[in-house]
Amino acid sequence: KCFPDNVSYLKHAGANRKERDKVEEKCERLNQKATEVKAKAELVNQTTQCIINGECHEVIFTPNGIGHYAQDLIGKKNIFWIKNEILPKIQDYIKNAECVGKKVSDSGHNTRRKTIKLKENTDYFYYFKIKLPNGEDAYLHLGRYKKGYTKEGKCYLYSITKNPPENMETI
Repeated sequence: KCFPDNVSYLKHAGANRKERDKVEEKCERLNQKATEVKAKAELVNQTTQCIINGECHEVIFTPNGIGHYAQDLIGKKNIFWIKNEILPKIQDYIKNAECVGKKVSDSGHNTRRKTIKLKENTDYFYYFKIKLPNGEDAYLHLGRYKKGYTKEGKCYLYSITKNPPENMETI
């Protein structure tokens, strides 16, 4: 909830829930955009580490990955806000996260040219279980660049999900 019920814009909107929803949706978009801009300024060109099957991998942050993360609506609205609040500390979350599974990269269902190209340069997507500040579980989705690509073996932040995919291979 963006504002308490006694704020003037709500008093004037009366009992019209559609108006309230429109205002809250605009606030969500503003929060998402502000979070994305700030995170890109702070994280692009930064790195962290993750552990996959006992091996340490470098994790990089790309503008596209940060944008995708910031836009993800992972279930209930309150989680949308919380997952964006942890973005400035995402490096620590990744370092401390447990890799629980992987999935072969597949661009078959994608239509955006950038996403297709990215997934074609990715061999696997790995899922890292984290605990959000509200106590709920979420899964960071990290891609790993495949052999022959200039960033071979490095991982990158791709998105966040509420649940891992059903066809994920457990690690």
